[in-house]
Amino acid sequence: CFSAGHVAPLMVTVASTRQLGPLSGKARCVCFLGPGVAVGTDCGIEIVPLTAAPGAHEETPETTAIAPLGTQSLAAGDDQGAVRVLHWRRGSLKVQTLREVHSARVTGIANGGDAIFTVSHDHSCRQLDVLEDFAIKPFYSDACKLSAVACSGERVVVVGAEDGRVVELRRRTAEVLRVLPAPGPVASLQATDSLILAATGAGARLWPTTSNKHGAAAVADPGADCPPLAAVGADA
Repeated sequence: CFSAGHVAPLMVTVASTRQLGPLSGKARCVCFLGPGVAVGTDCGIEIVPLTAAPGAHEETPETTAIAPLGTQSLAAGDDQGAVRVLHWRRGSLKVQTLREVHSARVTGIANGGDAIFTVSHDHSCRQLDVLEDFAIKPFYSDACKLSAVACSGERVVVVGAEDGRVVELRRRTAEVLRVLPAPGPVASLQATDSLILAATGAGARLWPTTSNKHGAAAVADPGADCPPLAAVGADA
């Protein structure tokens, strides 16, 4: 656990856990949905209930990225570049929309309210306009494969690259605001109005956003003792 006011971890712990499952495939990504947890696997998407009741399963290509769109819907990207919008209703998960967004694996999805932002190994970040029936629109292209995306408030989109860069972009124009160096390939991003948090193969980094006038001048760097990280979450 990290805090904006500290340049070292607040806590490093292995929490008590209980297993949810079993799953029919290898887990790739996860988010809360409806009665339990939606898990993207190499066999599709599974709903794992927080109770003992059996869950639902939606067979799709390997699910590589997932993001909640409220409490009953989610967006999921696959290893072929497609993005599905699914809705949980009456005990089952149904595909509402399918869009062929990218030409390679989808590596990240972020819910931006009236737009869904996706990144891919095809070096691009694209947006699906929710108000225009999920119309696909180009947003940003990079020389490197993109591996993560997050929305910081209503004005900023943040993307991570496999060469260890985090790029902060103005949402309205895709103007590059900053390029932030991470200690390794970016595996996961989370952002709030005031903070950007990145997980990499060499640990974690925490930055204040450009709009955070009171943010710390230094980034939070856990140092050599932090193990490689694959995912990260943010709590405002």
